[in-house]
Amino acid sequence: MAEPYMWIKENNRLVPADPWTAERFDGFKEGALLKAATLTVPRSVPFNSHYWATLATICKVTEIAPDAKYLHGALLKLNNYTKPVYNKDGQVIELVVDSIAFDRMKQPEFDKYFEHAQRTLSEGFGINWDDYLVKRERAA
Repeated sequence: MAEPYMWIKENNRLVPADPWTAERFDGFKEGALLKAATLTVPRSVPFNSHYWATLATICKVTEIAPDAKYLHGALLKLNNYTKPVYNKDGQVIELVVDSIAFDRMKQPEFDKYFEHAQRTLSEGFGINWDDYLVKRERAA
């Protein structure tokens, strides 16, 4: 699952809601036709942006994962946010990561996942989430 672009509707136009979206949006040529399969109202735009931007900063600074998408996938696995895949005999053959998509996880459940992810980064990797949030804010 790729990180979502986040937008704000202003004067009947979509405007990037965060620096991450703005940076990627700037990569498209002026007048380019862009396709979006769906547009939905997220659980919390600031909280979602905070999550993905901080993961990206952690990856950039620590090189713990190639990018935020990979770190996110690892955190889902490490915190057992997975679904089993069974063979025809009913045996589990694989655990695939579950989704935190807005239509699959309400804010209270995401808050719980977020706490687990922060704890995993801290206890498993010695990474304090807030340290990287502070670095990101100072750099902005």
